[in-house]
Amino acid sequence: MDPIAEPSLPQETIDDIVDAVAASPGRKRGTLMTLLLAGRCFHHRSRTHLYHTVLVTVDEFDINSRLERLVKLLQRYRHLLPYVKGIVIAYPLDDMSYLKDTASREIARGHNLLAKLFGLLEGLESVEVSNTWRPEDERTSHIVGWGDMDGGVANELRGLIAERSKHTLVSFTMQNIRRLPLSMLLPLLALTTLTILPPGNVEDDSKSESPVFQARLQGVSASCVFWRLANHSTRLGLATLCGHLTHLCLVFNDAKSSNDGWSAIFAAADSLVSLTIEYVFDHEQLSVNACGVDVFPNMTFTHVSQLQIVVYTMSPDSIPTVHMVCAGPILMRKILHHCRFPRVKLLRLWAEIQLALSDVTAFISSEMGELNCGWCELAHGLVISSRDGQLPCLSSLSVEAHVEVFEDNVGFVETALGEADTQVMEKMEEDLRETFQEVQWALEGLTVEMKVISKTLL
Repeated sequence: MDPIAEPSLPQETIDDIVDAVAASPGRKRGTLMTLLLAGRCFHHRSRTHLYHTVLVTVDEFDINSRLERLVKLLQRYRHLLPYVKGIVIAYPLDDMSYLKDTASREIARGHNLLAKLFGLLEGLESVEVSNTWRPEDERTSHIVGWGDMDGGVANELRGLIAERSKHTLVSFTMQNIRRLPLSMLLPLLALTTLTILPPGNVEDDSKSESPVFQARLQGVSASCVFWRLANHSTRLGLATLCGHLTHLCLVFNDAKSSNDGWSAIFAAADSLVSLTIEYVFDHEQLSVNACGVDVFPNMTFTHVSQLQIVVYTMSPDSIPTVHMVCAGPILMRKILHHCRFPRVKLLRLWAEIQLALSDVTAFISSEMGELNCGWCELAHGLVISSRDGQLPCLSSLSVEAHVEVFEDNVGFVETALGEADTQVMEKMEEDLRETFQEVQWALEGLTVEMKVISKTLL
């Protein structure tokens, strides 16, 4: 097609063609680039999709290659800037200016490029920022405090979010960053989705003259620590944050804030349509007896149609106790006993079970017996809850048990895992499947999906 020639199709039809290409699966970027070069009639719509979301990640071979090309492109062709509506950053954000090794200097140069990129952009609708480890580090995530980030990056990011995008930003996600200043969130008037992935949190740095949070949030994913701040900060407030929530994912990872988490769930109970409750148990902090669900007994969620309960057990420095091994089904039963979900159709239960091997043998079989009893009680409770009106509309049940066996000693797991203990694992899987098959038989019309996934971590 002659780039200067007038299109023979209406512009609306051409736009529909470009939209269809962008929505198709596969490697659509190359096709959009071809359309961009085919004629001026394709320019605007193709650029709308090509530059809508900017992705900045660490390249394994050249950490700043992608970022440098992007900054140069936007500096040279500034007419492309209005097309950028979202940005996803996964980059090491620690201040590296005081380090002199080659890798640190390259990251510091990347920080300078990031600051330039943030300074170019405005009017964004979506921002996702994640702090990561350097490429040569084996670990996959790293936590950084806001005050420990590179100063130029932090200042430009604050300006981009709280000033130049305060009327347009709809979605904000933060990962692996602690002590995000609350003053960055207060000016955001259009924000509807807020995700602060644990262990990230927000710190109240606002002064007495700071504005009150006014955005009408519809979806929040955060830990109970965030809701503790909301419950005690005059700049937030549970009524303001929860008044319009339809989707809530709440992670209970701090015993002191459990009641605040349930306060948030209670405040949003009338408007929620989707609820995810995640509990992280360890041997020191959070226990089933102190989970906080008892604070608001007989809570009713009128409009919730999808419910997910996820339980993790974490014991990196100690052997898991029987209490921790059985925490998943016990907590699930407790929540379903204390709460009413008259419109829930889809229920998903996901439990991580950690088991540790000793020098010469595997986990004790009696622990597995108690675990199986816990699942049986949960299954029995589901039947009772459905028949008593707590889950009257339940039509689909998904149960996943992820069993992780840890071997801390030198040698192969097969050496330590005896034949009897292997049989215990196989018996556990068989019993779980039979248990929830009985739930399906007891509740007519219920679809049950059961998965037991076992893996060994050396």
